[in-house]
Amino acid sequence: MSPRGVTGLHSWKLRALEERIPLAVHLELTHECSLRCPFCYNHSSENTTPLNLSEWESVLDDLRSIGTLLVTLTGGDPLKHPDFLEIAQAARHRHLAVKIFTNGMLIDRPMADAIASLPPLQVELSIHGAGPEIHDRTTGVDGSYSTLRRAIDLLRERNIEVALRMPLSTINQSEFVRVIEHSRKEAIPLLVDPMITVKDNRDRAPLRFQADGEAVRSLFGLLAETGDVPTTDRRLGDINCGLGSITLAVDPAGWVFPCLQWRHSSMGNIREQGLKTIWEESPVRSEATDVARKANDHLVGLGGSPASYPFCPAEAILREGDPIRPSRQFFELAAAAAEARSQA
Repeated sequence: MSPRGVTGLHSWKLRALEERIPLAVHLELTHECSLRCPFCYNHSSENTTPLNLSEWESVLDDLRSIGTLLVTLTGGDPLKHPDFLEIAQAARHRHLAVKIFTNGMLIDRPMADAIASLPPLQVELSIHGAGPEIHDRTTGVDGSYSTLRRAIDLLRERNIEVALRMPLSTINQSEFVRVIEHSRKEAIPLLVDPMITVKDNRDRAPLRFQADGEAVRSLFGLLAETGDVPTTDRRLGDINCGLGSITLAVDPAGWVFPCLQWRHSSMGNIREQGLKTIWEESPVRSEATDVARKANDHLVGLGGSPASYPFCPAEAILREGDPIRPSRQFFELAAAAAEARSQA
């Protein structure tokens, strides 16, 4: 990839793209979760034994050797893995930055103290409403909102960087304005994500919870006030994303993928081959890299709003069976984003 194609990126990211260094890695420690959100993309790995501490340490050793800088511990809820803290500590001992994605249900004072001792780069928590009524209805667990708020307070009291993510759905689309207002008042970064995704096993059931077009347009109109409408700058010959170049994911059973959502083909399993070898030799990784280039050029060719809106090839495979074929929802989101930017 030419320097022209990545103007504005740090030199280390340019080198990583050119040399295929997986800077940012997602480690799914478990698919277990205390909540029952109806649009969750995860599905449980049946009849498999999750990786243990020793196996995750081997993964971390390989990640360190191939140049990874950041690991995100996710799930499910990663805190439900019996060795969560030891895995997080092992990552920090190898001088890897750590992010944690969690629902906050297991964060009490001792856990907050333990997390603070790492310390992580950031803890991101899922929020589904501005109060208990909608949040708890979404999670299917009474009291989950108050537990989330308690987790936020405990983490912030310990000077841990906290961020929030709100999947926009038919259940909570009436509340995103209040959630944004609350997060701004508390100075907590918030991402409201309008894309509901297909399950990893291609079950399309979550799609019935997609927020309607009016809610999406209202969201982007509000985000336009602060210049936060999703956008990307594509040019012919660039790449769409770090797929197969600077990202990878490992699931609870040890299967390795080019990114968190790419699930139709695995690069290999760390119980059969070292992660370093998988990354360097897998033809699936090479396929993913090629897809990232083709997707970029296809979107540039489409022009208009699709050319300037973030696109996920892995999601396209799950929805359309083709990594460079945008879904109808993608076109709708792209158009709504372009309209919001034009009116800002």
